[in-house]
Amino acid sequence: MNYENLPVYKATFDLLLMVYRRTPRMQRDYRYTLGEEAKRALQEVISCIYQANLRDTIWCVSRCCSASWRACASFRTRTWC
Repeated sequence: MNYENLPVYKATFDLLLMVYRRTPRMQRDYRYTLGEEAKRALQEVISCIYQANLRDTIWCVSRCCSASWRACASFRTRTWC
């Protein structure tokens, strides 16, 4: 599954766009603290979603190379620690 199709990715990306649009209208005191920190945190969440999806695919391919892709798909639902 492509990470861009995940609902959590779409919601996080939409929130990030909203923060980018609204940050310039924030009071100066908050713009460079709260606004920038929110941007950084959301970018980190998007990065984590991407990396989790990438690791999931790599894990699936490396562990299931001899199995059929359908059997491998059942492993893709595992959570990462």
